[in-house]
Order: sequence, then structure tokens, then C-alpha cells
Amino acid sequence: MENGQVVTSTKMWNEKRRPEILQLFETHVYGKAPAHPKDLHFKVLNEDRYAVGNMATRKEVAVYFTKDETKFMTVLMYIPNKRKGAVPMFFGLNFKGNHSVSEDPGITQSVIRMKPGPDGVEGRTGVFKRGAEASRWPIEMLIANGMR
Repeated sequence: MENGQVVTSTKMWNEKRRPEILQLFETHVYGKAPAHPKDLHFKVLNEDRYAVGNMATRKEVAVYFTKDETKFMTVLMYIPNKRKGAVPMFFGLNFKGNHSVSEDPGITQSVIRMKPGPDGVEGRTGVFKRGAEASRWPIEMLIANGMR
């Protein structure tokens, strides 16, 4: 515990130490999570149950924070097909679009929102090559190890 007391039981961990650690993270690391937006909703944009050599289901899910469905973020997920129960989920931010993490042509080409270029065009596509960041995202290895 923060006061030096040793945690001696599951009950003590759940009721005292865990909340203490979460409070420390809230205070010193992440801050307080905002409440869910009242209009938060999701839509599966596409799904491929045979991705990564039939090892995974790939889903792209739109996350809408308001009723306005023109503004959303897209989450790319790979879920192992051969699993028993829950599996770990790895989350990462990329700044070049979901299509840049894999050569997979089934991943939607992202529209990159940037300042207008010299031609005045904003929201250009094709700014970053498909699979440009694949070496940083070992999807196949993660799926293979998640199936054990």
C-alpha cells in the first residue's frame, strides 16, 4: 500500500490497493476519463472472417461520438478465430491510417485529415502507402501467439 502496509488478501487488493493504484494513475499519468458521450454509437463497416490466412477475423468499426455520422474514427481489429474465451487486445495509435499497418487490400484506405496542400485539397487519400508501417505492426505474429 502507499503507506507501506503489505497487501495480504484478495479482498484487501480489491478494496484498497487496486483503487489506490488507479487513483495514482489518474492523478499522475492519464487523468480522469471523461464520461461516455450521450450519443456514442458504433457501426461495423466491414468484416472478413478469413483474414491473416484464415487465422483471424478482421473488423473495421466506426466509432461515432455524436449523432453526426460524418465525424468518426475507425478502429481496426483482428480477433483470433481459434480461441477459447477472451484473448488480449493490443491497441495502438497510428498516424498514417489503418491501411498503413498491413498490405491487406481489404482494409479501407484512410482519408488523412491534414492541412490543405499546395493544391488547396484537404482530406487527401493515398498520402501514405498501404502497408508502409507493417514492420511496426506484427499482426500475424500477434494472432499466432494469441491462439496458444
